[in-house]
Amino acid sequence: MRPAAARCSRPGRDDDLQQRLAAALPADVALDPPEPAIGFVHRRLRDADVYFLANTSNVARTVRAALRRSDAPTSSSWDPMTGAIEQRRRASGDAMTLAFEPHGSRIVVFRKSAGTRSAIDARAARSAPRSCGQDGR
Repeated sequence: MRPAAARCSRPGRDDDLQQRLAAALPADVALDPPEPAIGFVHRRLRDADVYFLANTSNVARTVRAALRRSDAPTSSSWDPMTGAIEQRRRASGDAMTLAFEPHGSRIVVFRKSAGTRSAIDARAARSAPRSCGQDGR
């Protein structure tokens, strides 16, 4: 009896399937240069598309990221460690440059409407890091 991998794998046909799937279903995230150390999670909310991207390596990385989303007029890039939010206005299809510290991460949010205040904004405001004095208060 042959191993399962030998029965399922068909040289040439697997490559063809991969190409057909890529043509039919655009990737949620395309990185330039391709960087396997950067992973992502994409979630669709009623009023926004949210991407969490993380550098899983101990080396700083900078990439151009093309993120698939609805026709969102605005986006914002959030730094989860500092709470800093950078607003971006971009043309459809533009890629954005993202810089990651070692083991760093980013949250990118695309809103369907420029004037919409998302539920995630309210949660972020409540849980934003607060500055403490020298005495810890």
